[in-house]
Amino acid sequence: MFLDKLKHLPKNKGKLVLALLALVVASEFSYLVSLNVQDGNAKNIFAGMVMGFSFGSIHTVELREDGFFPRQLTIKKGDTVKFITKMDKPFWPASSVHPDHNIYPEFDPRKPIESNEAWSFRFNKEGEWEYHDHLNPLYSGVIIAGKESLFSRVDCKQNEPRCWQETIENALAEGGIEGGFFALSDLYDNDPSFRSDCHGYTHIIGEEASSVFARGEDMALTTKASYCGYGFYHGFMETLLQTTGDLSQAREFCDYVDKQLASQNPGAWRACSHGIGHGTVDGSDPRTWGDAEAMIAEGLRLCEILSSEEFQKDLCASGVFNSLAIMHYDPKYKLEINNADPYWICQKQTVGYFKKPCYEEMNTLTLRSSGNDFSKASFHVENIEESEYAVFAIQSLAAYASSFAIKDASYREFIATCQSLSEHLKIPCVAGFAAGLLEHGPPEREYVAALDYCASEMLTEKEKEACYKRLLGGAWHLYSSQKYQDICNLVAREYKRLCN
Repeated sequence: MFLDKLKHLPKNKGKLVLALLALVVASEFSYLVSLNVQDGNAKNIFAGMVMGFSFGSIHTVELREDGFFPRQLTIKKGDTVKFITKMDKPFWPASSVHPDHNIYPEFDPRKPIESNEAWSFRFNKEGEWEYHDHLNPLYSGVIIAGKESLFSRVDCKQNEPRCWQETIENALAEGGIEGGFFALSDLYDNDPSFRSDCHGYTHIIGEEASSVFARGEDMALTTKASYCGYGFYHGFMETLLQTTGDLSQAREFCDYVDKQLASQNPGAWRACSHGIGHGTVDGSDPRTWGDAEAMIAEGLRLCEILSSEEFQKDLCASGVFNSLAIMHYDPKYKLEINNADPYWICQKQTVGYFKKPCYEEMNTLTLRSSGNDFSKASFHVENIEESEYAVFAIQSLAAYASSFAIKDASYREFIATCQSLSEHLKIPCVAGFAAGLLEHGPPEREYVAALDYCASEMLTEKEKEACYKRLLGGAWHLYSSQKYQDICNLVAREYKRLCN
C-alpha cells in the first residue's frame, strides 16, 4: 500500500510527500467542483482521486443558436463532458427520452444550468447516449462512450467532392451503414461547402445498404435514412433495380419501410416510392442516349404498372424525371439542355400524374441552366401556360434554390424574388422555399432554418401563414409525433392553430 511505504521514508521526506499529495488532491478536487461534475456511476470522486483512479479526458459541448456543437461526440469510457452555452438563458442537458430522462437517468443535472455556468458529467457506461435540452427539447445530440470512432475524419480542404466521397466510403468500410451516416452528419456540421451537395452523397450510403440487403445481412432501418432529402432511398433503389430488375421486391421493401418507420418518419414510404422511379432510369441502354423521351419511356411504363393508385404513380414518376434532369449533366448521355424552355418535355406528358412530377423535378435543370440564379430561373415558370402546373413548378424550384441559401442563412433576396412574381405564384414560391429549407437543413435540425425564415419580417401575414403551413406539413412527415409537437411549441402563437 502507498501509505505503508510512507512509513519507511525519513520523517521530513514523508511529510513532504504527504503535503504534495494533499496539494494535488485538493487542487484537482477544487477544479472538479468548479466544473460541477456529476459522476456517471455515483462513485465518490474524492476517494477515487486518492486511490489513483483516472478521470480521463475532458471534452466540451456548447449549446448554440442552431443546437449543440459538436452534435455527436465520441469519447472513451470514463471521460468527462462539460456542457456550456453561448445563449443568454438557462439550459438543461439531459438524457433521452424527454421529459423523463430514463435512458441514462444519472445523466441529468435535475435543474436548469445558468448561462454563465457549466455542468459536467462523467460517462462511466459504454453506449450511444442521446440527449437534449430539457428546456428546449428540439436541441439534441449524442455522446458515444467507450466505442472507437465509426469513421476516420479527413480534412477536405482540397479536391472537396472526391474527398467527401472517400470519407463516406471509408466510413462505410470501417463502421457500416451507421458509420456512413455519422460521417455524413459530421461533414454537414463541419464543412459548410458540403451542405448544398449533401443529398447526392446519401446515395452512396443507400447503394451500400442495398448491397447489404441483397446479401441477406441484417440492416436496421432508422430515421437517419431521411437525412439530406431522403437520398438514401434513391441510391438504394437505383442499386436494387439495376441489380435485380425486380419491381415487386422494390415495392415490398417500401412497404417494409412504411411498417418500420411510419410512427417516427411518416414520409419515408413516399421517399422510398420516389426512389423506385430513380431505379427504373439507369441510362444503361446506349441506343436511347441523346433522346430524353426514349430514356424515360421504360421508367414511366413501369411506374404505370407499379400501382393502380395515381398517387403512387406520381411518386414513382417523380424519381424518373429527377433522374432525367441529373443525366443532362453527364456528357455520356448526350442530352442537350434546352435553355429557352427547360420544361419542354413536361408539355408532352398527357396524364396529370406524369405531368405534375415532371414540372416539379425539372427544378434542378431549370436552376442550373440559369446559372443558379433563382430570379432568372423563375422567368421560365412565368412562361408555363397551365397555371396549375406553374404553381407546382415554382414551389419545387424555390425548394431547390433554398439549398444554396442555407449556406449563409440569407433569405432576403429569395423572398424579394418570390414577391416580384405574378400574383398566383407569390405564395407558392414562399411556401416552397420553406419546404426546401426543411429538406436541405442539417440532419435532425432541419426545422431550425425554416422556422427562422417563416418568422421573417419581410413576409406578409398571408405569406407567413402559407410558410408555417408548409413547414408544419413537412415536419409531420419527417419527424415523430413527439418531436412534431415540440416544433409546434416554437411556432408563433398566432400560427399554432396550423399544427395537427
